[in-house]
Amino acid sequence: MKANRHVPIIWGILFCGLGIFLMFKFDSIVFLVLGGILIIYGFINLKIGFTVSNKALRELTSPNKDVSEETKKEINEKL
Repeated sequence: MKANRHVPIIWGILFCGLGIFLMFKFDSIVFLVLGGILIIYGFINLKIGFTVSNKALRELTSPNKDVSEETKKEINEKL
């Protein structure tokens, strides 16, 4: 089974774009905070998409929810 590296990268781009849109389009502190949270979450997804191993990505993007302790440790080290 091939690792789906594009999944976290696409989510990261979408979250960062939405966060920037909310921060600059609306003039409210609520949208500023929400946009900041989305940008942070987007950068986390981008970092995971570009830096983790293929084995970790295969486990993270597979339909089953079983993630090994080795993958959990790798993700925690990258963040």
